This record gives sequence, structure tokens and C-alpha cells, in this order.
Amino acid sequence: MSCCDSNKDKALFKPARKRWCTDSFFLVLFIVAWGLGISLAVTSIQKDPSLLIDIRYPPDSYGNNCGRPNTPTAHMTKLIYPSLDQDINNQLDIFVTMRYWEFKPTKLCASACPSGFNLGNPVLYGGAGYPCSVDDPSSGELSSGLSCDVPSTYYLYVTEDVIDRCFPIDDSKSAGSRLLCTVPSCQTAPNATLDGSVACTKVDSYPDVTTAWELCAGGVSDTLCQAQKDTCGRIVVEQRVDTFKPLTQTSDSEKYTKDLANYVKTVVGGVESLLVTEASVAIGVFGVAVPVVMAFVWAIFLWFFAGVLVWSLLFAVLALLMTSSLWFCYKAGWFGDLEFVTNLYNSSLTQQAEEDKQTWYGIFAVCTIILFLIAIIFFVTSRKAIKRLIAIIQESTKVFRDLVAIVLWPTFVQLPISIGVYFYGVFISYYIIMVWADTQTMIMFFLAHLLLILWTIQFIKATVWSSMAAAVGSWFTTTNAPEGRRRCPCSIGITELLKATGIIVSKHLGSMAFGSLVIAICQLIRVVLQFIDHHTQKMQDSNMLLKVVMKCSKCVMFCLQKTIEFISYYGFIFVAIHGVGFCRACSQTFVFVAKYMAQTVLNKMVQMLLRVLIGWSTPIACGLATFWILDNLYSYKEFNPMFPALVVLIFSYVVTDGICTVYNCIIDTIYLLSFEDMERPGGPIYLSANLREAFGIDTAAQEVTKDPSKYEAVCSRRGRRDAPSSSAPVKSSSGAISPEMSSA
Repeated sequence: MSCCDSNKDKALFKPARKRWCTDSFFLVLFIVAWGLGISLAVTSIQKDPSLLIDIRYPPDSYGNNCGRPNTPTAHMTKLIYPSLDQDINNQLDIFVTMRYWEFKPTKLCASACPSGFNLGNPVLYGGAGYPCSVDDPSSGELSSGLSCDVPSTYYLYVTEDVIDRCFPIDDSKSAGSRLLCTVPSCQTAPNATLDGSVACTKVDSYPDVTTAWELCAGGVSDTLCQAQKDTCGRIVVEQRVDTFKPLTQTSDSEKYTKDLANYVKTVVGGVESLLVTEASVAIGVFGVAVPVVMAFVWAIFLWFFAGVLVWSLLFAVLALLMTSSLWFCYKAGWFGDLEFVTNLYNSSLTQQAEEDKQTWYGIFAVCTIILFLIAIIFFVTSRKAIKRLIAIIQESTKVFRDLVAIVLWPTFVQLPISIGVYFYGVFISYYIIMVWADTQTMIMFFLAHLLLILWTIQFIKATVWSSMAAAVGSWFTTTNAPEGRRRCPCSIGITELLKATGIIVSKHLGSMAFGSLVIAICQLIRVVLQFIDHHTQKMQDSNMLLKVVMKCSKCVMFCLQKTIEFISYYGFIFVAIHGVGFCRACSQTFVFVAKYMAQTVLNKMVQMLLRVLIGWSTPIACGLATFWILDNLYSYKEFNPMFPALVVLIFSYVVTDGICTVYNCIIDTIYLLSFEDMERPGGPIYLSANLREAFGIDTAAQEVTKDPSKYEAVCSRRGRRDAPSSSAPVKSSSGAISPEMSSA
């Protein structure tokens, strides 16, 4: 498994020709697992193919699939819920306890979604001629096309077609409108000048109002209508709406039906608002294009202001810790009663805690004060580490200049494949849960399937991560190295990324499978613990020991998973740059982190803060910009801009999160490469001038002028093989350079 191979080649980045396949056993195991997973999926689908048919053709309550070819309901492609109110009344306990997934309404097939009740031409659904598919008791076989005893019903609601399901959205009909005048009243209006057309009218919704009169009633000429409008000082429009309710409807069923109608209206309105051209363009621009552009904007900003930003983030951490400490101290009652704080804003935040809770606030205060002091000491003693980190971040921005395509790697390579795996996982999970009647068998198959999906997601993520690390490693030792070869300015780095991906795919997929399996197992254990915790809440309420054990178990597994992910992703970088197996890469990670603990902690802290800053500021800005533009766009007035803004927020967050992953991978890779280059026996070879300055190392030219004996080492590190000529100047003991060394 390549756990104990020796790294005889001390090259900083091992070329592909010198690499061997690593951890091949786990790649074979991964392929076998997928073979078994596909077999399980096929077996589950074959066990009950009707579930697949039910997804494609909605099933009714009488064994039919609406719109299924070669069946009596082939022409009836829509599914309606004809007795929704009665079904809600009969199953009201499900709605009261919010177990909506257990609701089983009556369902019928129809040729079209109902558009509401029509008194003149009502449409009858169901009835004696409605076809059904039932088991024939005499033969024990399925018989199709039989007539069932289906109650007939008239449907009263206006419905919306959602994936061939007709959901109710309204039960009212417009009954016309008229213009009413309330000032002046019908008694004081100048009836004589209006040809006696003013007459008091009755308003059904306001029986106590007796002074209104109707404008422009039937038979009134246009001239007289305009005269009435000119005379009236307050005109209102009476919009009449008639509502038709089923006889079985109650206040509860009406409430839940209207709630369903509101949800459907919201969803349909949201979909319609997204399909408009203006919204589609906004989603493409602010959801995808702008976050990608912002990646380069952030890179430019970090190149110029990395030091300012890093120190600002660290001071923000200190300010947060100090504020938290003061607040906990105040809540604990250590400052006494500060009236100016209470008067500032009277709420639970500005009031001292009750006596029984002040002890806990005091404990929190002590903890935050200790953390605050530790942070101050750590930042003061880590000034050099902070300087190195700033240089590493600035160096990372060069990657965005030379390897432009790396920005798109997680979003356009990892994300589509991961989404496909997610959909496959959900689809097969549904089948496994539905078709396997034995609970133990179902749980066993479901956990095995879940482990495979988690393993695959982590495998994809690890492969993309290692590919980017390999590309950065090649860039660091070639393009970015002193005297390194220059790249074509028009290149965007696709070739380099494809070569790096080829190295990982051809040599190290086994290591990716190994590391991702370890992470997936931890994730699966956490899922199982969460499931157990959810289903043992009542037992935990009555048993404090069980509750403590459960919470501690979840906490331990969370910490274990994060630790394993931390080590594994550093290990993937070692695999990518050294070509070693996963075991050896993890051991190198342990040694490296232990040796540079302070630098590693500082790096991860700042990376987390950068991820929060970049990962949230860009999506929020894109979402707000989308809302503001669409809200002020006249052609979009009929739609709700909130839905496109939410979609942009989600899209831009996903894209920006991928970009933050790129930043983290670049920073970690350059960090490892820089410190490993520092440890070389002859001194660093590949450090750029910026990194050498931050690390306190003179440039090659400065080294020569200070110590002529280093000339050979310096030239070697710079890739030169020429030795100084006999006429080269020699540095005198006083420090001056003699003419013989001027050429150096």
C-alpha cells in the first residue's frame, strides 16, 4: 500500500516519469464498492419497477398511472385531488402534529387541470366509468381497465400544473366591479345637474353605509359618466369576488387548503420570476460571472494590501475576544449595575443575568479572558510567522495571474460531478427505503449506499484538490522559481492543470480513495449518531447520563472528523508534490505540523477568516445588487425580485466557496513547498525574491557579495553550472570587492 516506501528522490516536486502508482489496493476497493453499489441499485429497482413508473407517471388512488401509455388513463395525464377538504378533515391529526409526509389524499386522473368551478358547465370527475387496476380475486392476477366504484365529484378550485400534479391555488371567481362615490353623499349630490342619475345604492359588505351611489351604471352615456366623475370627490372601486366551497369544508380544512394554495402560489410565482429574461441574465451575471471576476479582484487586492488585511483580521479577532470578555463579565455582575448600559438599549443583552446563571457567565468570562491573553501573546511572539504568512498570501496571488483556469476547477469540474452523485444517491436511497420490507436489511443496505456516496463525494473533492496542488507545485518549481522559464502571456494554465490532473489520475487515485474513505467513515458515524440522537430524545430527557454520553460522542466525532480532514488534505498535497502514498504523506504531515506548529495554526486561522470575508461578502453583494437592479427595472415590475436574488445568493455562494477552496489549496501548497525548500541542505532553490525577503534570506546576488565561498552553491541553486573564471574578482577582508570579482 506504499505506506513504507522511502523517498530517496529529494526533488521538491517529483516529475511524473519518476512516480509510481500509490495505494492501488484502495482504488481497486473503490471500483469494487461501486460495482456492488450498482448491483444493489439494479436489484432494488427490479424489486419494484412500479416506483420508477410512479415517478414518471403520477399514480392515482385506484391503481392507475396518469398518462401512462397503453393504459385506460393514457389520455388522462394530470393528477387532481378532488376531495382535499374531506381528506384533511379525516386525517386532521397528521396536520396538527405536522406529519405531512403521512398524508394520503384521494387522487384521480384527469385530462386537464381544473380551472375552477363552472355553474353553467360543471365538470364531473370520477364516477362509475372511471377505470382502475385491481387484483382480480378469482385469478390473483392484475386486471386493468375495470370500472371501479369511484365517487363522482365536482372540483371547485382553480389549480396550477406542477409536474403533472394539479395543486389548488384559489377557490374564488371574479363577479365584476363597479365605481362608487362616497363624497358627496347620494342625498347632497347635485342630482338635478346630473339628469337625476344619482341614486343611493346598497353595499353588501358595508350594510351600515347608506350614502354611497354608483357611477357610470348601465345605460349611462359617456358624457354623463364623465360628469358624474367630475362631481364626485372620492371614487372607490368595488371588486366583487364569489367563493364556492365544498359542503364538507370546515374551518380547519379551509385553513390548510389555503396554506397549500399559498405555498403553491409562492412556488409558481418564484419559478415564473426566474424564467423572465431579465432574471436569467441577472442570475448568469451576478450568480456566476461576477464571483469569478471577484476572485481576481481579491487577488489584486491581496497582492497590494495582504499585510493590512491580515493584521486587520487579527486585530478583529482580538476585538471580538475583548468584547466577549467584557460582556460576559458584565452579565456575571462583576461590573455592578451600569445604568448607562441598561438605558442604552433595554433588553436581555444589556441586563445582568439572574443569580442562578451568573456563575456560568463568570466561567465563560474567565475562559474568554484567558483566550484573549493567549491570543495577544501568540500574535506578539509570532510576528515573523505573520510576516511569512503575508508573503505566502502575496505569492499565492501570482497563481491567479499564471494559472487563470485554476479558478474554475472546483466550480466547473468538481461541482457538476458532485451534483450528479448527489442526485444518484437520493434516487437510489428512495428505492432502498421503499422496496426492502425487512428493517434490518433496509438499514444495512442504506448505510452501505450512504457510505459509497460519501466516499465518492470526498474522492472527487480530494482528486480536484490534489490536481490543483500538483499544478501549483509544478508552477512553484518552474515558472515562479528564480531564473524559471517564462510562460506564454496568452496562456490561462489549462495545459498545466490538465497535466497535473493526469498525474493524479494515472498515479495517485489509490491515495485519493484511501484518504477519502477514512473521511467518509467518520462522516457516516456522525450521521448514525445524529439519527440515534434524534430518535432517543425522550429517553435522554429522562436520563441525564444518556444525554451527556450522546452529546459527548457527537462532539468527539466532530473533532475527530475535522482532525482527520485537516491531516488528510495536507497529506493530499504531499502526495501531489512528492508522489508518495497516503500513509507516508500523513506521517510527513504530522512531522511538518509538529515542527511548524505556530505557523500552521496562524495560517489556518487567517485562512478561515479570509474564507468568511470573501465567502460571504461576495454573495451578499451579488444578491443585493440583483435585488436592487430588478426592483428598479420597469419591465420587471410584475414579478418579485426576491426570488432571483435568493438564487443569485446561492449560486454566487457556491462559486465563491469553490474559489475560497482554490485560495486555501494554493496557500497550503506554497506554505509546504516554501518551508521544505528552506530545509534543503544547500539552501533554498525555488523561493522567489519576495519569499526570500519575508523568510529573512538574502537574494542570490547579495549572498555572493557577502560570502564568496557561497558562490558555487548560489549558482547551483539558480540553475547555473558555470564556475567563476580565474579572472573573477575576489572580495577582500575589508569587505570591498576587488576587480577580479566584479563579474560575479
